[in-house]
Amino acid sequence: MALKIVKGSIDRMFDKNLQDLVRGIRNHKEDEAKYISTCIDEIKQELKQDNIAVKANAVCKLTYLQMLGYDVSWAAFNIVEVMSSSKFTYKVSCSHQPIRGERTVDAVLITTIINSVSLPLVTQDLSSPNQYDTGVALTGLSCFVTPDLARDLASDIMTLMSHTKPYIRKKAVLIMYKVFLKYPESLRPAFPRLKEKLEDPDPGVQSAAVNVICELARRNPKNYLSLAPLFFKLMTSSTNNWVLIKIIKLFGALTPLEPRLGKKLIEPLTNLIHRALDLLYGMVSKKNLMEIVKKLMLHVDKAEGTTYRDELLTKIIDICSQSNYQYITNFEWYISILVELTRLEGTRHGHLIASQMLDVAIRVKAIRVFAVAQMATLLDNGHLLTGNMQRNGICEVLYAAAWICGEFSEHLEDPMQTLEAMLRPKVATLPGHIQAVYVQNAAKLFATVLRKQEGTTDSLAAQETSQLLIDRLPLFVQSANLEVQERASCILQLVKYIQKLQQKEVEVAEEVTALFAGELNPVAPKAQKKVPVPDGLDLDAWINEPPSESESEDEKPKAIFTKEEPKHTRPRHTEVDEKELARRREARKQEQANNPFYIKTSPSSQKVYQDQPGVEHIPVVQIDLSVPLKVPGMPMSDQYLKLEEERRQKERSERKKKEKKKKREKHGRGRRADSGPESEEDITPAHHVDIVTEEMPENALPSDDDDKDPNDPHKALDIDLDKYV
Repeated sequence: MALKIVKGSIDRMFDKNLQDLVRGIRNHKEDEAKYISTCIDEIKQELKQDNIAVKANAVCKLTYLQMLGYDVSWAAFNIVEVMSSSKFTYKVSCSHQPIRGERTVDAVLITTIINSVSLPLVTQDLSSPNQYDTGVALTGLSCFVTPDLARDLASDIMTLMSHTKPYIRKKAVLIMYKVFLKYPESLRPAFPRLKEKLEDPDPGVQSAAVNVICELARRNPKNYLSLAPLFFKLMTSSTNNWVLIKIIKLFGALTPLEPRLGKKLIEPLTNLIHRALDLLYGMVSKKNLMEIVKKLMLHVDKAEGTTYRDELLTKIIDICSQSNYQYITNFEWYISILVELTRLEGTRHGHLIASQMLDVAIRVKAIRVFAVAQMATLLDNGHLLTGNMQRNGICEVLYAAAWICGEFSEHLEDPMQTLEAMLRPKVATLPGHIQAVYVQNAAKLFATVLRKQEGTTDSLAAQETSQLLIDRLPLFVQSANLEVQERASCILQLVKYIQKLQQKEVEVAEEVTALFAGELNPVAPKAQKKVPVPDGLDLDAWINEPPSESESEDEKPKAIFTKEEPKHTRPRHTEVDEKELARRREARKQEQANNPFYIKTSPSSQKVYQDQPGVEHIPVVQIDLSVPLKVPGMPMSDQYLKLEEERRQKERSERKKKEKKKKREKHGRGRRADSGPESEEDITPAHHVDIVTEEMPENALPSDDDDKDPNDPHKALDIDLDKYV
């Protein structure tokens, strides 16, 4: 007997285990089928041996072959034999093995016999005091459960749903889904216990119950509508992200059946969306920034409400501009994203997009040529952005477009076309502060155009440009906005004077350009605080001594511009006759006629317009606003995303070539370590980026306590520890 045991141990030393099988399959890629056929023959010989350890090893290899798609149902009896072993490791090797084959008469007969044999084995393990034996039985049952086994074991598994161990309760709840599929009649008696598990104190059991009910509700959601209050409670209290995802999917199926659910789900779903958006700050890197923004842009296009769309817009800008544009490697892509965001009609964050356009164009010098070209296209298509001014804030981007084209007009391909776009009559419908920027930067463009036209042989071109401003600026002189009036009046008189000089053939381009010489750089937010206090100036001293309390009590305030009336007197009402009313009405009309800021009606002009032929026959086209408006000539950010991926792929291939070359050169000195995956430092920007820093006042303090956060918890730990050593 001892010799037999020793011989069996020696034989097992030379048997192939699962690791040898996997290694052999990988080494025989050309004749894989032939090699596996040889291994199956060896496994059949191993299953004929009496040693249970050899059979368990063979079953492990059969499990791997079954995962590759090979039929192993011929070894069902041997699997059941290993399953009956009392050793836990042998049971585990059989737990994931399905004991089924093709649906033939012999296979059905064999399956029936195997079920009758495996039923007492599974029942014995389900009632085992060892929780791990019970867990293995439940895991294996999920792989080879049949309608007969489901019918016979349903009551035992339902009992395990109330087990004292959460490990067993979780597995029992999960296996019930397979039991329901094979034996649907078990759903009725098991449903009350399954509902109880939704409030189980163990989060694993609770998650398992949610998964089972969500899978059941996919096909028949109306049967689980009564669980909506319970799932709503779970959604607002659970911190398990997987459970929240499942519950949200379940509510997606229940909401069409119960419309009242939609209103109750708005607040919790909004909170979840905000939590998900807040996570983006920690997820962003140079590698995935473009992909994350691409996903958010898809949600922006599909968003139905303006509130959610505005929230996505702010998140896109926040994650791109964080840490001084640290994660942006291609600013052309970012400019194209900002331009695409101008398609959002009705947004209230137009000023945010405009501020980003200005900030990037001012601080990133390498992007100015591209930015100016895109802003010029925006100005040419400004009529697409000037919808209903009361609800459309996207027209604020025209403020940035006009300023960028005027400040960096030397990069414009056709400054004359941009100048004409900025002086169109439609511009008068824009808000006053935008009109003021248009007028001011039209003067800058005028200087650029003069500089180009005076260098040519055609001297009349410069005079025609001056005449263009003289014809268009009076519209802005009559504006109701004082700032627009003042700027337009000053520039109009300047252009008239320039035109007189041009008629005398005097070159004025150099002098006009000198009016706008120099660059406007951004000012630091703390520049005012950094200004040093002059000597002798006491900011805490009173400029005028405050009056004493006694004087303030004695003196009574006297009205300067109004006459005091005695209190408790009723106002006098004098009757006015018809002649006085007519006189006052005529005086009021005369005052309104002489007031340039009063918008007057002109019935005669309305009548003229109404009498014009063809007005009624102008076709009215219905615009489908569900389709996002697209500005012609605008580049899509996806194009720059593809270009960036191609550029990075090219850089990686060049880096690999250099590494291989260095490896060949250093081959005799030893092996070189693998460079590993691409890191953040390996990703180079598309072009040289020189971000302009904010300007500080002269003699500003280099640093002070303003740069430190007073709430910084590490501030108290700034201790000189050398004296304590």
